[in-house]
Amino acid sequence: MKKATGRVLIILFVSLVFCLSAGIGETEETSSKVLATIDEIKITQADFEAYLDLFKDQSKYRPTTPAAREKLLNNLIERTLLLDEAKKKGYFEADDLKKHGSLNSRERETMVLRQFLTDRVSRPATIDDSTVKNYLETHPGLTFEQAQEKLTSERQLEIYKELMQELKRDREITIHSPD
Repeated sequence: MKKATGRVLIILFVSLVFCLSAGIGETEETSSKVLATIDEIKITQADFEAYLDLFKDQSKYRPTTPAAREKLLNNLIERTLLLDEAKKKGYFEADDLKKHGSLNSRERETMVLRQFLTDRVSRPATIDDSTVKNYLETHPGLTFEQAQEKLTSERQLEIYKELMQELKRDREITIHSPD
């Protein structure tokens, strides 16, 4: 159950921060507008629009307010930071990835993100049985599996937040308006 919970969270996160594709139907001036920078890395309007296109068939995930667009821009920034760190740690050079020589960049980045998040978030979030049993004493309405899943999810979120703080530390991140 622990592995399944971790995988589900990673798959959900990776699907939200899926890799970018080229922007379509924009002028060069609009598409090259810089929405955010991470040190020297620029996130342009074209990058953001390509990211939004990932949600075109899932209207409930399309941002309808400036706050929602800003949240997605922040997700894109986090994705960029994760991929940058994975690159520094050699994830793009992993033997498992090399076995899949026919992958496009989107697929490669997805595999790298999945492995990186498994190593840095899911595996360290393992909750032992005694912790689950202690939790059940104060939450008797839950099954062991439900309690384990809840505790694991909470721990994964905590670890993810710590990881993002670490990745953002000593980085100059400037956010402009996505509109």
